[in-house]
Amino acid sequence: MPCPAIRGFVFDSSLTMAEAAAQGAGIALLPARMFEHDLCQGRLARPFAAEVALGAYWLTWLKSRTEAPAMRAFRAWILARSEAAAHSP
Repeated sequence: MPCPAIRGFVFDSSLTMAEAAAQGAGIALLPARMFEHDLCQGRLARPFAAEVALGAYWLTWLKSRTEAPAMRAFRAWILARSEAAAHSP
């Protein structure tokens, strides 16, 4: 089955999506914590209180780059931070 044609705006950043919504281009599904300031300022409106606590981030780098010591150190640090956050109340 072919993929349906995409209609409307496509964003690769929550920031640009939030700005488009603030400018009246439509609605945006955004993480409330990331945009608390905009919500408090009235630039964005939160139509309902429900939140979805699912999501993920990926640590990526170009295949053409050799993994540098700084990259390994950052990966170890971010994994340790996320592990600690997962076990804190």
